Amino acid sequence: MNENKERTWSEGLADPAERDRTEKIIDIILMRSCEFVCTIDPEKSTVNFRFMSEDLRRIAPHWKMNTDMDFEENMCRPLSELVREDMERDMMDSFRLPCIVRMLREHSPFVTTFDLIPDTEHVFRKQLQYYWIDETCSEILCVQTDVSAAYERELSHERLRKEASTDPLTQLSNRRGIRTFLDSLAERYQVKKEKFSVVMCDIDFFKSVNDTYGHDAGDAVLTSLADHISKFIGNRGQCGRMGGEEFLIGLADTDLKQAAALTEQLRKDVESLEIPVGGYRISVTMTFGVSEYDPQQGIHASITQADENLYRGKRDGRNRVVADAV
Repeated sequence: MNENKERTWSEGLADPAERDRTEKIIDIILMRSCEFVCTIDPEKSTVNFRFMSEDLRRIAPHWKMNTDMDFEENMCRPLSELVREDMERDMMDSFRLPCIVRMLREHSPFVTTFDLIPDTEHVFRKQLQYYWIDETCSEILCVQTDVSAAYERELSHERLRKEASTDPLTQLSNRRGIRTFLDSLAERYQVKKEKFSVVMCDIDFFKSVNDTYGHDAGDAVLTSLADHISKFIGNRGQCGRMGGEEFLIGLADTDLKQAAALTEQLRKDVESLEIPVGGYRISVTMTFGVSEYDPQQGIHASITQADENLYRGKRDGRNRVVADAV
């Protein structure tokens, strides 16, 4: 936008208050690449479009400088016809003037984001920002910005973050992901003194599964067990794959005795499983080592203790749970 041209527009206004108000509008226009700027009169429920992008001028030429249009008829309804169906209710709620006024009184600016779908191939993410335009709170300034590119970048970064912390075979957290989860439990302990436990486990005689049925069958067993463990834990914690047939589990808000009992139930469940693979039904067992987090020793020591308990269980015959003294 040409700044000088827009300043000329405001300089032609004789009323200093009107000029000052218009300058505020222009400042916001110049600060961002927006699609439209409008002012809303909450008393009259009218809207006045002060600036529109070239694309919007072609789509809605009657909006440009058309004063005192009905807010709901000219702004809400046209957009609601293009909004994604599952977002329509939230969007329409945020478009109602009583809601806008209430939100502005609680916190200004009020910002809402929604998706517009003009056809089956395109989705555009839009952001509406509402401000009181003056200290009397008698008029609202609304700015619509297209944030599709920023949203796509955010999704891309989120995908990369997820890939960096996810095991590609089992879709569990990988070594980095589960360690991040355990670190978060340790941080929560510092604030809430909420105990948690660590479980190391692996599949007994897993090499024989690969040797007997093939590596594809071995992968199917790993995937099936990972899904079963994850569902068993549910919202009580998180399971990650450390590599090979070894898994690490973090159990939130769980002391050693509770963790040992829960892990014993998981051991029995695994023992009873029959995993269908290529016409076979494969049964396996797992050995578990349990340790409660000790804030004096740190998370690494807790993982090490659980690992040592796991190998004690293997030396003692496998298919068992070994915990510190309960």
